Amino acid sequence: MSEDSSPPPLNPGPTHYYGDVVRILFVISAVLILLAQIMGTAFLTTQAALISAVILILSAGLTNPVQVWIHFVNVILSAGGFLISAGVVLDRFRTSPNFFSDGCIVMLLSIVFVCALYSATKTLRGSLMRGAPLIK
Repeated sequence: MSEDSSPPPLNPGPTHYYGDVVRILFVISAVLILLAQIMGTAFLTTQAALISAVILILSAGLTNPVQVWIHFVNVILSAGGFLISAGVVLDRFRTSPNFFSDGCIVMLLSIVFVCALYSATKTLRGSLMRGAPLIK
């Protein structure tokens, strides 16, 4: 045998793992939620903002490539965060069509949640397709 080749791993990890990106986006989201409270552009009560920030940080800390359940949680949190923040942005835009008024932080938050939703969905897809054959 002239070539030393190792056999491929039996259970390769997900090919689409963006959990690190989701982690970063969740931490940014938690900071933006708290910043919105401080800047006076709050869209949640103080308790809801604190609970949301803690949940996002916990989810970011628990995200890993092995456990599939956390990827479902990340998709749900991303979608819920986007729906809430984008709804607030649209309501504020209807009353005051100036994007750079008090809704700028919330608009940035909704953009961060859209990116997190995309990345979390790709990670979930990769996790669910672990045993699928590779298509070349």
